[in-house]
Amino acid sequence: MTTDSGFGITDEALGTLVRGHYILSDGERLDDDYYSLTCNLDGRAVGFIAHSLEPDTVRGMLPRLRHVFDQHEALHRLAVEAIVNEFSEEAPSRGEVIDALRDLVLESVEVFPDNCDPRLGLSADVPRHR
Repeated sequence: MTTDSGFGITDEALGTLVRGHYILSDGERLDDDYYSLTCNLDGRAVGFIAHSLEPDTVRGMLPRLRHVFDQHEALHRLAVEAIVNEFSEEAPSRGEVIDALRDLVLESVEVFPDNCDPRLGLSADVPRHR
């Protein structure tokens, strides 16, 4: 993926969101239909995605992205606790929640123009056995 850094939307806290594009083997260019950037949170690369092609709409979504950026630890914990509770037959132990917090890492944050809550994308970061 390539980005057009000259055509971004800059936020003081987050950085510059840009539209990426791909060049296919036949030379055709495909542009992303969203603006995005990658931020380093606690040593991990996390994608922040604003689903809109309209710069003014993306600017209107920045406060929700900033909120997740500022509150990522608490929001990550809430998301992981919700997942653990959903898949547990009884109340999970503190140790199970701590293990899940370590294993389910924040990978992406997505916002949409409809003002719904941001969507947090979690992925399993479980060590592979050799």
